Parts: sequence; structure tokens; C-alpha cells
Amino acid sequence: MQQKRNKRKPKEELLVSISDSIILLLNHLYPLSEQLILLNKTLHKNCSVSEKTYLKYLKTNLKAHYIKYKKNIFFANNMQEMIRVILAFKTYEEQFENFRFKKFRSGNNEFNLLLEDYIYFFEEYFEKEKDIWVAIG
Repeated sequence: MQQKRNKRKPKEELLVSISDSIILLLNHLYPLSEQLILLNKTLHKNCSVSEKTYLKYLKTNLKAHYIKYKKNIFFANNMQEMIRVILAFKTYEEQFENFRFKKFRSGNNEFNLLLEDYIYFFEEYFEKEKDIWVAIG
């Protein structure tokens, strides 16, 4: 048991040392599986990080970033609903009030969506793609 802890510690330290890069992957909404592939490609051949270790690291060391990532992925996966409320209602408050989803489950975790989460996603992701969407639509 003690040996397992000693083996994991260097991996956790490695993840801590590249946390800025991990945050960048989370902010760009890379799927976790793709993050792990990229991460493991950059490591030495004799070292790899498992999904379990990576998720534990995210939930422990980058909890706020991980929660924001999960919420943003949820909004991105529910783009039809976002478009529906955007077309029907003018203000963020009205849009969010009429958004069908206020919470969701991911694994064993339940996430509550807040108006601030909606506004963040809209301004950070949706609005930046607005010109492309309008040009196509």
C-alpha cells in the first residue's frame, strides 16, 4: 500500500507542475479523454497518467476549474436549448429563467446551474461564435 502512494505522488507532482496547461485544456473544452491522450503523449515513455488519477487530481487540485468545465460542457451539449431561449427572450435573466435545465448529473455528482454560469458560457463561448452562426444561419 505504501508503495502505491509513493508511485502516485510523483504523478500528482507532475500534474501540479503542468496545471496551467491543464487549465488551458479545460478552458477550451477538450474532452477529458482527449486531454489524457495529449497529456500522456507529452510524458516520458515510462510514465503515464490513468483516468482515475487524472480525475482525482482535477477534483482535488483544480476543483473550481473542473466544475466550470463540467458546466460549460453541459451548456455546449445543449446548444439547441440555448438557441431556443436566446431567440425567445431578450435578457440573460429571462433566457436563464426559461432554460429547461437548472441542474444536471455527471457521474456521481450533481451540478446546479446558476445565472452566472449561463452568462459566463454565453459571453465566453457562444457570443464569440455568434458571427459564424449568424453568417451560416
